[in-house]
Amino acid sequence: AEINKDIINLVSRVKENKFRPNEIVNLGTVDNKIAAEIMNLTGLDVSEYTVVIEARQIEHILKDHGENGKTDNSLSDIKDIAKMGFVLKNPDSIIPAGRTQAYSYMENGHNKTAKTILYEKNIGEKSYYVVQAIPVTKAKKLYVVSAFIGKHGYKKEASQLINANSPDATT
Repeated sequence: AEINKDIINLVSRVKENKFRPNEIVNLGTVDNKIAAEIMNLTGLDVSEYTVVIEARQIEHILKDHGENGKTDNSLSDIKDIAKMGFVLKNPDSIIPAGRTQAYSYMENGHNKTAKTILYEKNIGEKSYYVVQAIPVTKAKKLYVVSAFIGKHGYKKEASQLINANSPDATT
């Protein structure tokens, strides 16, 4: 899988606490096939949207899934974190994963939480998962909320991946 050097750079700076929370790494544009799947799952047209990850979400991934992760250590290797773009471009499956307060938007004067989807890519005995927020926005951006490596079939529990009471997505 392709390793994104910009993610490695950002992860290193997050670990050193030398970053701005809203710094982003661009992971490319949503391709037509994946945009069609997202439209089918969410009813939202994300064709020509850009996929990004913010430093604050890298911080979340490290806190929950890094070397000393609260949940696991599945992404303790920076190079594994840097492979998330491959998962987003080549998933084995994409399913709805609830909503997240990490990203919200205004609709008819009301603040709404963003829908999320879960990408799964089989990697041998386990799968690499990426949770992505799909806010309704003029910016035309999809945001990575979290990522982790876990057992196959974790996707059956996808609706429980997002903790609606937390400002961050949790797994």
